[in-house]
Amino acid sequence: MKFYRDWVRPTAISFDLDDTLYDNVPIMIAAETALIDWLALKCEAFQGMTMHQWMKQRQGYAALHPEVAHDVTALRLSSLQHAFEQQGYSAQDAASLAVQGLNVFLQTRNDFQVPPDNVALLQRLAQHYPIIAITNGNARPDNIGLAGIFDHVLSPKAGEFRMKPYCDLFRHAEQQTGHYGSAWLHVGDHIVSDVVGAINAGWQAAWFNESQLNIPFNKYSEHSVRLPHLEYTHFSDLVDSLT
Repeated sequence: MKFYRDWVRPTAISFDLDDTLYDNVPIMIAAETALIDWLALKCEAFQGMTMHQWMKQRQGYAALHPEVAHDVTALRLSSLQHAFEQQGYSAQDAASLAVQGLNVFLQTRNDFQVPPDNVALLQRLAQHYPIIAITNGNARPDNIGLAGIFDHVLSPKAGEFRMKPYCDLFRHAEQQTGHYGSAWLHVGDHIVSDVVGAINAGWQAAWFNESQLNIPFNKYSEHSVRLPHLEYTHFSDLVDSLT
């Protein structure tokens, strides 16, 4: 473990989910593939569409509809409906198909289990701290082996809570729990979404850096990268330091 800032033992801990507690890349590839295969079955115009093309189309829709850009589930649903409407489907049929497509994606997206060792470490922490999840994504803890672990699972909601690194979800966590500011330690893999978000909210931050990368100060021009309080590569080391 590496320490970059003075830190105090927290009274509450929050966790990012994707790529912090499990490798999310193959999960998302499988889910996007399942959705694209389903789209090809439903509409001839979507046959041959690549994952890159579909992601580019969704990103373009998000740029034109900032009201849903922070909520990945709402964005996926509305962009699916828009895609079907663009192919001549009625609003009603497009909405129905969009729900079906979203369910196809979510079923595969949540068809995995968090590694048992990580579940056991979370359970160990939960004996000492209230722990919550703060995620920008739409993984469902109850479906992936984390039922009963978190006191709260917070994620962006269109028109209400923006994604990390915005402070919305951190402030919501404070209101939900009664723990404030540096009483929190937020744990996550992303140097901006998790570390910058937590630091800007006045929280402490633990950076999961499994690949032992250098802190990418020059990579994110839209956000000033901040030093975490600590960095770790093995979850067990973090838990040992907190219990």
